[in-house]
Amino acid sequence: VVGACVYLAGQLGLAYRLSLLASFFFGSLISATDPVTVLAIFKVIGVRDDIFAVIFGESVLNDAVAIVLARTILSFNTPDADISLLTCLQAATVFCSIFLGSMLIGSLGGTLSALLFKGLGLARVDDKVP
Repeated sequence: VVGACVYLAGQLGLAYRLSLLASFFFGSLISATDPVTVLAIFKVIGVRDDIFAVIFGESVLNDAVAIVLARTILSFNTPDADISLLTCLQAATVFCSIFLGSMLIGSLGGTLSALLFKGLGLARVDDKVP
């Protein structure tokens, strides 16, 4: 969405004119900065740890998606790149395979960590808020 807006604004003369590829690359990178700002504000105002953890998890996932999306978009950045339906489908396939593979590795690591923490007795937490 951000990339399309940047491209459209450039075509209308409201912003610096970027190519479609550059606009989408910019959009994929800038979209990941929003949760970082929210986390900084949460830290300053002292939001409860459970809410902070949920937003932090969303931020990490958002950053991961931005990295994969940016890498996928950059794969089109070649002089002989032909943007067609077939190449877009190939890019979507690469994006989904990297995303799903990363999610599988993260889920496995999270499950193993949770089992380890449970076995060590680290699962007990005091829920009292000061």
